[in-house]
Amino acid sequence: MGFLKKLLHQTPHNDAPASPSTSPSYPHSDLSTIRDSIIAGRTHVVGVNLGSLLQYEHWMSAESPVARLLSNLPNGSDVAGKGELQIMRAFPDHRAELEVAFAEHRRSMVTEEDFRMMSEYGINSVRVPVNWGIMPIDSGGGFPQEWKDFAPGALEVLDNIINNWAPKYGLTVLLSLHGHKAFLGIGLMNEPCDVNEQVVREYYEKAYKAVRKVSDCLIVIAPMLWQQHPNNGWENMLSGSEYHNIREEWHPYFCFGDEWAHKSPSDLIGYTDRDLHRQYLNPKGHPKLASEWSCASAQPMSPEQMRVFAGNQLNAYREISGFYFWTWRYWAERDNEYVNGWSMKSLLKNGVITRAQLREAW
Repeated sequence: MGFLKKLLHQTPHNDAPASPSTSPSYPHSDLSTIRDSIIAGRTHVVGVNLGSLLQYEHWMSAESPVARLLSNLPNGSDVAGKGELQIMRAFPDHRAELEVAFAEHRRSMVTEEDFRMMSEYGINSVRVPVNWGIMPIDSGGGFPQEWKDFAPGALEVLDNIINNWAPKYGLTVLLSLHGHKAFLGIGLMNEPCDVNEQVVREYYEKAYKAVRKVSDCLIVIAPMLWQQHPNNGWENMLSGSEYHNIREEWHPYFCFGDEWAHKSPSDLIGYTDRDLHRQYLNPKGHPKLASEWSCASAQPMSPEQMRVFAGNQLNAYREISGFYFWTWRYWAERDNEYVNGWSMKSLLKNGVITRAQLREAW
């Protein structure tokens, strides 16, 4: 559990208050108030994921510096979708070029202007997926120097988000494994699936204790990927008076698997209006958090259908502790000239989701 403790201690503390003059659009001028209110359950999370920023995802990074470089390397397309670690290991003779490409990707994928826009539209939190290699520490998997294989510089980007951009624009930060007053908490594991359930449960017990030695922050746990529904058997996980500030995350997507492959837009609109809303009414166990969701669907939707689809989901997630949309933006959106069901930035610019809806979700 050394990784968790070192990560929570790593970011330097800065107790200067967030300036209302730099972030006029969010309801509370004191970011500590927002953070504490979210943790206490008085304020909903109205958040967005910063996908592919610090954990590279090729499917949403077409035309990025990393994607362009890989397209010119032998067999680059074969490893492009395998993540940063495998990409870096596959081309040792091109490591310097890849380090430059990843640095440029991180510098441009999400900018300070994006944080300003998030704040303007009423977003109060960002979820940042990170690799275990972000810290120079043994991950515990038998390869103590594995962190050296990742492209350097990710921790500095995260530090800037937590200590500069997030507090400046009134956003809290949830770290996701896939202090400062902006730091909301940490997700302990993303979508566990190819591992024994008991191992996951034991890890959560150990991780909870490790985090609590250094922080009283929000801790987010995820049931097994196929158990993200009511009455899933996780109602008593980390239960009891000694456990506190916990959320259980679900990822409600309606575009993956046979269950949704042939659903029409009308089917999805009807389901999210009736069944999804009912599913999120008074679920047992820890408060639920929809930490990944989108407006993507297997069958094409018109912008108007997508507006209703998005509105139904937003209404459902107001019944729980909040949400993080996946994701903020694609790399190649070309100033959002089309409606992208995976991009909150695109949906906001095209009026599919509105500022009023996000403000009401608080």
